[in-house]
Amino acid sequence: MTLATLINTPPRAIAVVVAVVAILGWLVFVVLENRRTPAVLTEQYLDAPNRATAPDDDVFEGPRLDRFLGWGLILMAIVAIGLPIYWLAEVGRQTGSIRGFDKRSWQRGEELFLSTAAKPHPGFGCADCHGSVGQGGVAKWNLAVFNTDGTKVQENGKDKLEPVSWAAPAINTVALRYNVTQIKQVLIYGRGGNKPMPAWGVAGGGAMNDQQIDDLANFLRHLAIESYEPAVQTYNDEWNRNGHDADKAYAKALVVAGQEYRKAKSNPADQAKEYLGVKANAGQSEGQALFNLFCARCHTKGWSYQTPNTDYAKPAVAGGGWYGPNLTGQSEVRQFPTEKDHIDYVTNGVDQGKGYGAGGVQKYDGGGMPYWSNMLTPDQVKAIVEYERSL
Repeated sequence: MTLATLINTPPRAIAVVVAVVAILGWLVFVVLENRRTPAVLTEQYLDAPNRATAPDDDVFEGPRLDRFLGWGLILMAIVAIGLPIYWLAEVGRQTGSIRGFDKRSWQRGEELFLSTAAKPHPGFGCADCHGSVGQGGVAKWNLAVFNTDGTKVQENGKDKLEPVSWAAPAINTVALRYNVTQIKQVLIYGRGGNKPMPAWGVAGGGAMNDQQIDDLANFLRHLAIESYEPAVQTYNDEWNRNGHDADKAYAKALVVAGQEYRKAKSNPADQAKEYLGVKANAGQSEGQALFNLFCARCHTKGWSYQTPNTDYAKPAVAGGGWYGPNLTGQSEVRQFPTEKDHIDYVTNGVDQGKGYGAGGVQKYDGGGMPYWSNMLTPDQVKAIVEYERSL
């Protein structure tokens, strides 16, 4: 067994091996002891050290004492020299501990993310909805049906539910549009009722403790940069430069990841072109296409569960509001009298408790309005804003 293999061996497995070896050793000892003859036992008894004649005082206080004092001096020298050497290496050990903790944190988060059917250690099932590598997927969901007055439709004395296939978003880019506080808030408290995303944190009634939430959030940040070598290099350089502050390192690395994302083949511009190339979407503007790709999930009811087998085969009025506010009827123009303020809000979002527009206030920092500066170019944001102001 190599040293690397031993280090990566789970502690429980090592403990089991040690216990088995100890039990086998004890059994061998018992068997051998029971096989000894009385004559051998008698000889051992007569030759026992405590029956031997003790040395006289000259031996005890002469060579024997000198030998013990000599060994004491040697051991004291080892301690006197070894402790300063150990202390000099303490800084490096602390640095390595921080580095190791950061790495282990996102790796633990990756395990939490795994499917509930993963082997040998099942995760919490994030991958079952969001895809094996966070690329997006589908969640089966029973959606409550509401009357026009806001009450739930009843059927046979129970709330009527419609089975839908919910388009779970790609979260390999979630850290490019939400800060880590927002990500944690969504993980802890979920997305609210009538939506598949549950509350995972203990504070929200879920099963994950604070450390697990941190680990999962770190994995999502790692997931957003790992595909882009310049972003990974930026993280490592900044981490070493700033005294091993992972949050600051991620902040810079995510900006670089956003730049690389916009240059990649899967960038929003290419997605919009592909979207507009579909015959059913003919006649749409670039702003409308980008809105449908990036904004409609929150601002258009039914966008996430368009299926031909339910009453929700088509989404409601574009931008009519659902998780996010209603954007129709010139509401955006009233909230943002100038297009510049509107563009700034879509680009950068706003911190919790801060005002925006003519009368808006960001009430909480958790899954609210994302910032799109990392994923969309200024021209793309402008196209979206122009479309929203036309609704």
